Amino acid sequence: MPKHSVTTESVRECLIGEHFAPAQQMPIQVYNAIEPSDGDIIGDWEVKGYFYNDQHYCGPLSGLGIRLEPGVISGLVNLKALPGYKPLMPGAYRALKAIKANTSTEEQGIKLWTRVIGFALDRDGSMVPHEAGNAWLEEVLEGYHCRYVVEVDAAEAD
Repeated sequence: MPKHSVTTESVRECLIGEHFAPAQQMPIQVYNAIEPSDGDIIGDWEVKGYFYNDQHYCGPLSGLGIRLEPGVISGLVNLKALPGYKPLMPGAYRALKAIKANTSTEEQGIKLWTRVIGFALDRDGSMVPHEAGNAWLEEVLEGYHCRYVVEVDAAEAD
């Protein structure tokens, strides 16, 4: 594996925060991250956090269905779903299904995803909504893998 300017501190900074745990299909707030004992800086870190149902988690990053890979930006890492897990929040998949069915996207939690998917369809001129599948969605929204995305109602933002 090539050398990257990733440090234990830069990985820790990437891990501490809100993420989407594909294994549990829910958001988690990670408050502590301990580097792997084998010295593999982008290996399976031990993390501590709380899911949004207030359940505590203390265990390996892989237990959340997450793995690390070097980021595009030097010194940072990307969080990616382990094979077998859906990397995006459930709202993204519901939004794609609603777009394909040409049904209402007023459901709480998918309006933002509908806009993001619409932009992705506009960028990818060869893809038409009814042909878009989960594989396409996960590829074009790669930057959203394992990210917790909050949709704020305009009335709440005031």
